[in-house]
Amino acid sequence: MKKLLLLLFFFLFTTQSLAKVGDTYWCSMTQFINLTVSEIEKQPLELFNFEREKEQIIFYSDGYFRGWSAPVTIQYNTEAAAEIFKGGTEGGGIFKYRDGSFGFNFFSPTRAHTILADCSIN
Repeated sequence: MKKLLLLLFFFLFTTQSLAKVGDTYWCSMTQFINLTVSEIEKQPLELFNFEREKEQIIFYSDGYFRGWSAPVTIQYNTEAAAEIFKGGTEGGGIFKYRDGSFGFNFFSPTRAHTILADCSIN
């Protein structure tokens, strides 16, 4: 029983210590697409950065994400130590990050935006 509790404590402690809360992520868009009812438009690619806090991400760059923040609703590390977190709001868009890859989607009845980006942590 002691070993099981010790193993459980170690797992929980390790998972929390692998999280990147407080880091700044620097990202470069690889795709930025705007879809409307009648057309698909490729948008100019942008550089952006955000800071990950425990319960939200905050964007500090100009451009599409200027001034936006969003709640982090799920975060975890896989057995292979992959860092994953995702979140957003229904009205503001949803995002997912996994080990250097960032994806964002915004949907409305007449328009959708999709962004894919490669990110590094500083």
